[in-house]
Amino acid sequence: MSVTYRKAIEADIADLAPQMREQDRREIYSSHGVTPLEGLTLSFAQSEDCKTIEDQDGRIVGMFGVVDKGDSEGSPWLLGSEDLPKINHQSSFLSQSKDCFADMKLRYRKLDNHVHAENWVSIRWLKWLGFSFDKEITWGYHPSKFIKFYWNKEGEAYVFPKRSR
Repeated sequence: MSVTYRKAIEADIADLAPQMREQDRREIYSSHGVTPLEGLTLSFAQSEDCKTIEDQDGRIVGMFGVVDKGDSEGSPWLLGSEDLPKINHQSSFLSQSKDCFADMKLRYRKLDNHVHAENWVSIRWLKWLGFSFDKEITWGYHPSKFIKFYWNKEGEAYVFPKRSR
C-alpha cells in the first residue's frame, strides 16, 4: 500500500478531520485549543503550500504544509489519520516526505514548530527528517509538555555535488 501527495483543496479538511489520529487531536487541542476541523482549517488557510496525502484507494490519510513566518522562516506541520503511521504506508510516505522536506529546505533558512512530548510517532519521524530538538517545556493554550523542533540552514554542512566522469 502506498501513498501519494497532491495539492490540498479545502474539501479535504472535512474528510480528514473526523478520522484524525488521537495524538494529533490531543496536540492541537493542547497547543491551540481547537478541534480537528478548526485546526485543519486554520493550518490550511495560513499555509504557503499545503499538500494532501492519499492512500492507493484515494482516501485522505494526512495533510501538511508550511506557515510562512516571514524573513525566510517557516513553521511546518502535519496532521494525519490513524492510517498514516501504519507500516504498509511507511516506505512511500517516508521517501516522499523526505523530498518535501528537501524542498522546504530550499525555500526557508529556518524551520521550527512544537510537537507534543507524548507524540512519539511524530517525534521519531521529525528526527528521521533531520530536525533538532530543544528540551521539553510546558507550553500551549492548554499548557502541556511540548518539545520545540527546528532546522537551520546555517547549521547544515555544504554537500559538494558529484562530478560526472
